[in-house]
Amino acid sequence: MSPFDRWYPVPERYISYVAARVDDLGGDSKGILPSPNGVPVRAKPVEREYTGKVKLSSIALVTLRDLNLMIVLAHTSSKHEN
Repeated sequence: MSPFDRWYPVPERYISYVAARVDDLGGDSKGILPSPNGVPVRAKPVEREYTGKVKLSSIALVTLRDLNLMIVLAHTSSKHEN
């Protein structure tokens, strides 16, 4: 958009508001470069293979009136963990 366009001040003002919010939240609005392609594409998350093994973290027995609950906290271990 040309700076001589009559609508130029509108997006410029909006961008200054957003930049001020980024700065107020502790960010660096000057470090965000303009992009003609929009938002950068994030890298795909690393997919891990799971062995199916489960490590038991803890067991808790909770009694609520006449209801007894056993809570088991566990997590799966990936092939890459030692």
